[in-house]
Amino acid sequence: NSQTSRGAERYTFDYLGNVRRTFGKTSQWETNLSGGLQVLSTRTNILNANGTGLVTNANNSINSAAINTGGGSFTEQKQYGYLSQLQVGYENRAFVQVGVRIDKNSSFGSKSPSFVLPKVGGTWTISEERFFEPLTKYVNSLRVRASWGTTGRSPNPGDALTTLVASPYNIAGTTSAGAIPGNPGNANLKPERGIEFEAGFDASFWKDRVTAEVTYFDKTTNDLIIAKPIPPSLGFNANPLANIGQIVNRGLEMAIN
Repeated sequence: NSQTSRGAERYTFDYLGNVRRTFGKTSQWETNLSGGLQVLSTRTNILNANGTGLVTNANNSINSAAINTGGGSFTEQKQYGYLSQLQVGYENRAFVQVGVRIDKNSSFGSKSPSFVLPKVGGTWTISEERFFEPLTKYVNSLRVRASWGTTGRSPNPGDALTTLVASPYNIAGTTSAGAIPGNPGNANLKPERGIEFEAGFDASFWKDRVTAEVTYFDKTTNDLIIAKPIPPSLGFNANPLANIGQIVNRGLEMAIN
């Protein structure tokens, strides 16, 4: 008889504030300043019990087994994120955005520095400009857009730490607590960093009956978190994680409705 009990707790706190202002005689300029905070805390408790050797199936409780064993684990991870964004608009047809997010994750330990994730982007509805009016009978609306930004991904709790694995030993009939090397860890482990550029346009034709979207994207992910094989002679029973390699993902997306 084997039983496992798992308890998971997840606490989140989100705050986002926004300040909006308009400028100019006809309020043609508009600014939106946003700022916020995000806190994530995750805890996981696992308890398991095993009973081997039951006298009868009618009494199959773990406590009635000839041999009882058990185990448990506890993990906790906290992540803090501070974010801010400024958007400037002109006559509700041209917009520019500048933003940044600062993250700190407990997976890297208390002494690990925060990592900064900036972004910038803009859109322009060209079809609302005067010089475009002669073309509106062919292209009812046209909006161009472009953006550049970064992302980050953290490892699981404890992945950067050196660990030991419990290994009891028996001498002259007496069992005592012991430990063997588990994971060597990696004090220099960093988060994965992704950098992406995206550009495209949205258009409509035939009195807005037909719409088209075209987007080009180019994303590069650096410092991939991958398990690095180590010689078995080192005595550890797991391979440490390391920042190795790079992935490039680029392409073109097109849609017509």
